[in-house]
Amino acid sequence: MIFWPRFHSPLKGVRKSFARQDCSDLLVRAHLRLGAPIIVVWGNLSTHSTAELREYVEGHDWLTAVRLPPAAWT
Repeated sequence: MIFWPRFHSPLKGVRKSFARQDCSDLLVRAHLRLGAPIIVVWGNLSTHSTAELREYVEGHDWLTAVRLPPAAWT
């Protein structure tokens, strides 16, 4: 398992959640570390369903994203 700890800034108004850029950076680091294609299984987190991230996945042949149906979380 590859993980990337995120340290939250104590400053007010600074984002404390995982953003689209954080997702793509984590995927790139995992790909470089493993040296192999990556398959990601995503739930319905709003960050995972943005047009930017969808375009990012489509633009990289080493990356495959599979989205779980909404009922998978219940």
